[in-house]
Amino acid sequence: MRSDASRWALRQQPLGTQLADPDLYDFPYYRALWTMGLDVDVVPPDADLTGYRVVVAATQALMDQDLADRLARYAAGGGLLVLSVRTGLKDDAGHVWPDGAPGPLADLCGVRVAEFDAPPADDGQAIGFEDGAWFEAGPWRERLERLEPVEGTWIVAKYLQGYLADEPAIVSRLHGEGRVWYCGTLGRGPELAEHLLRSVVAHASLVPAVIPGNVEIRTRPGPRGPLRFVLNHSAEFKAIGLEEDAVELLTGAACSGILELPPYGAAVLATA
Repeated sequence: MRSDASRWALRQQPLGTQLADPDLYDFPYYRALWTMGLDVDVVPPDADLTGYRVVVAATQALMDQDLADRLARYAAGGGLLVLSVRTGLKDDAGHVWPDGAPGPLADLCGVRVAEFDAPPADDGQAIGFEDGAWFEAGPWRERLERLEPVEGTWIVAKYLQGYLADEPAIVSRLHGEGRVWYCGTLGRGPELAEHLLRSVVAHASLVPAVIPGNVEIRTRPGPRGPLRFVLNHSAEFKAIGLEEDAVELLTGAACSGILELPPYGAAVLATA
């Protein structure tokens, strides 16, 4: 979910020169899903979320009650919702919510942002996940306070150093038939977002594709079943493993086992 109004607000008040580009907030999540070979729609805040198994509403800085209610209904109906830093700090008129971020989403997330900072690049702060993975925290960090009862809000990752040591950095909470994640930090690269989203898509029973770097796979409906578009964005030959036999529609060739794409090549696959 991408909001033009929120992106404008972030440009007007970046709260640090290193935060002037709003792509810092949502692009790592898009890139992570792209890398996993999962189909991604970019939708506005007023989009119908019916049918989406996962929604990433990264940094919806301007949050009115209507959007908050729709996100809560989405999660209650079984959706998996990912929220991130600076979400819900202000209403749609740019006024800070009385209790601060995440505003009307606090009960949904199970946390309140007690304070935040924008550290320099050499700060060295890291966050650690329950599975032992750790990543360098980026140019925005939030100290999250869990709301009572804290037992319903799980800590997914913690800060590892400094005054934030052992404080929650990412939390998760069940809501109705679904689940919500709130990530209180940016990463220094895309790896943090990818690690988090791999856990999220596993809850959705989505299986990421194992694909080489710089290869894009997208699925679209076709007249006789789904079509897979495979694009090689690199100047190298790429080999892509196929889970089932297919027909390459651009050439009519049968494909089985391995699909080889030339530099900047493309293929359109239909199930054989």
